[in-house]
Amino acid sequence: MKPLRLICFSSLVTAAMAWFPKIPADDTIGGSNNRQSISQQLIDLGAGNVRQINGQLSYVHLKGSRFTDDAADLLAGQRSLVFLSLAQTPITDATLRIVCDLGQLKWLFLDHTKITDQAAVGLGKLSNLRTLSLAGCELTDKTFSHVSWPRLHTLDLSESRISDTTVGRLSGHQTIQNLNLSQTGVTDRCMNDLVTMPKITRLNLAGTKITDAGFAKLKSLGNLRELDVTGTQVTASAILGFSAQHPECLIHGPKLAIDSLAHH
Repeated sequence: MKPLRLICFSSLVTAAMAWFPKIPADDTIGGSNNRQSISQQLIDLGAGNVRQINGQLSYVHLKGSRFTDDAADLLAGQRSLVFLSLAQTPITDATLRIVCDLGQLKWLFLDHTKITDQAAVGLGKLSNLRTLSLAGCELTDKTFSHVSWPRLHTLDLSESRISDTTVGRLSGHQTIQNLNLSQTGVTDRCMNDLVTMPKITRLNLAGTKITDAGFAKLKSLGNLRELDVTGTQVTASAILGFSAQHPECLIHGPKLAIDSLAHH
């Protein structure tokens, strides 16, 4: 059974869309009126949504589109862009280097792209980020050597190649609420760092190497409301004990534990 994705990015996308008015079909951004508008070029590449604020490109949703590095210049210099999804496109570091210069970005989705550590270290410059999704990217701890993201509240690193080292670099983060570390190399060793993030409400550790010992330390996360330990070494008895102390926290784990909870 595939682990649940606790962090629902589709709902975040929907919520963000409500803030942006649609761009008129004849609008031209940053160029002369006799050439095809940037917004229309993005739509022609399969953009699901392109919007603006005060005549400036602000929202671009290109998930699963035909956008490639060849079109990256369309994003260059778009300083008003606050939402960008390039998830499930064949972009590489060439596009990412341009994206990392868009300092106003608040929502950035790069899931399942071909970016590498070499360019991804530049993500640390994006200090306005609220949501960052790097799920399924072949990134390692090197990407996160110099990050702070003081406003970040949602971070998805699932199916990446990170380890306890990256969690250690996030230690003490004061704004992260939703953290997805499923299918990564994290272990019990990073639990002491996780519990220094007081705002965490949703945590996904499915498919990791944590055990009952590390799981027990999470009891100190007072705001935790949803936790996934499916496919780990955490036992049903440990989950039952945790739930007894924190009945407000929904836990996804071994079926035995879920069945037992249903009868209490």
